[in-house]
Amino acid sequence: MTLYILNSDHLSLYQRGHEPLSQRLITIPSDQIAITVISVEELIRGRLAQIRKATKP
Repeated sequence: MTLYILNSDHLSLYQRGHEPLSQRLITIPSDQIAITVISVEELIRGRLAQIRKATKP
């Protein structure tokens, strides 16, 4: 069994609705797709930075 590990770039593209990536991911069984805690942390940091930037006067 092949395991596909998505990095934060893949996750960002997926969140933005990148059609080629979305089409590819639907062909892979969900139990063969994984993300790392590092990718999760990078995405959370990015979101928090956007929130901080938006709330500055």
